Amino acid sequence: MDMKIQFGIIKISCKIFANCVYIEISDNGKGIQDIEQAKMPLFTTKPTLERAGMGFTIMESFMDDMYIESVVGIGTKVIMKKLIKQTADKKEMCNL
Repeated sequence: MDMKIQFGIIKISCKIFANCVYIEISDNGKGIQDIEQAKMPLFTTKPTLERAGMGFTIMESFMDDMYIESVVGIGTKVIMKKLIKQTADKKEMCNL
C-alpha cells in the first residue's frame, strides 16, 4: 500500500465560561467539501483504509452542541459545547 505522509498544524483550545466547556479544534488541511455528508455515520473519504467514519457522530453524541466551519483548500474548525454544571437557582445558558 502506498501511503503519503502529510504534515500540518492542528490547534486545540479549551475554555470554561458560564457553566460550559468549549472545545475548539482547527487545522490547515484540505477542508471538507460537504459537511452534511461528512457528518453521516460511516462516511469516509478513504474507504480502503481502516476507518470507521464515526468521528463527527461520536463528537455530536457526547456534546450538547457542535458547529463545523470548513473551507476547501484552507482547513476546518470544529467548535463543541458541553454544559458541565447547572445550579438550581442560576440556570445560565451557554451559546456558540
